[in-house]
Amino acid sequence: MGSAPLSGVRPAEDTDRQAVRWIARALLYFISGLAVGFLFLAEFAFSTVAIVQIAIAAVTVIGLFGGFRRHPNLSIWSTFVLGAISFPLLIDARTAFLPLCKDLVASGIACVARDYRGQFTVELASFLASCLGTVLYARLGLRRRER
Repeated sequence: MGSAPLSGVRPAEDTDRQAVRWIARALLYFISGLAVGFLFLAEFAFSTVAIVQIAIAAVTVIGLFGGFRRHPNLSIWSTFVLGAISFPLLIDARTAFLPLCKDLVASGIACVARDYRGQFTVELASFLASCLGTVLYARLGLRRRER
């Protein structure tokens, strides 16, 4: 007696479904990250809080670790960080390259702008690392599809 597949789905269709799920899951994490980034990090300016920057960097490191170790459940967090850090990075990019207050303003005039370069550097490093993690996640998906 030969064994028959339990479902009527052919292996090629099953592979296509897995690819769609893989992409849909990544898009869900990315869109969720965009929502968090816009609402909390950009609108409420939580990205200026040091503990939030540390948490974002930690999630980025977890995503990279998962990508290098081929753990898709960890590497997908890179797509979340990619979405979350996009809005604050765009906002801070505008002010990061302005002259410093001490260089521009006389001593008797109050300076409203603050130095964003340190914060911008952390955001840029997290963004670039999450880009790498997202590429590693995509590579994992392509390798699974080839099997």
